[in-house]
Amino acid sequence: GARGQQQLAGEDAMCGLVQGARGQQQLAGEDAMCGLVQGARGQQQLAGEDAMCGLVQGARGQQQLAGEDAMCGLVQGARGQQQLAGEDAMCGLVQGARGQQQLAGEDAMCGLVQGARGQQQLAGEDAMCGLVQGARGQQQLAGEDAMCGLVQGARGQQQLAGEDAMCGLVQGARGQQQLAGEDAMCGLVQ
Repeated sequence: GARGQQQLAGEDAMCGLVQGARGQQQLAGEDAMCGLVQGARGQQQLAGEDAMCGLVQGARGQQQLAGEDAMCGLVQGARGQQQLAGEDAMCGLVQGARGQQQLAGEDAMCGLVQGARGQQQLAGEDAMCGLVQGARGQQQLAGEDAMCGLVQGARGQQQLAGEDAMCGLVQGARGQQQLAGEDAMCGLVQ
């Protein structure tokens, strides 16, 4: 819904959590995929398929991650955000229009290393892309064949580990949510 709720749609090779209008949650789990969709105020949308996991957030400083077989892509918004497009044995980082950076890598590997304050490190190989940032609310993305992982910091951050027929979301220790998905089954624990 529209008040911090989360909407998850599950189909074959997918697991769905649907919440109501008063903090309720509905979980439907089927085969090899998990998707989390939230609202429009700082929420996060996760769509995972076989050898693919995608995180999509809103329109205010959010981040969008789209991963496929041997490919992971991070796309953010329009205010200082960063866009990463990766293909088979290739990774590309494209940012915005104000002091941004563009990285185009081929033959199964790309590496971008920046400084120590909110910078980003990108290492991409065949069927794998990795984004590593700093230590203050940054995000770490590791994607492999049939798996994508997002790891953030220690204050309300979120950890997503997706494998073939399984996706797992683990957050922190204060009201966070833990999602463990297996073949034809997904579980959300709060």
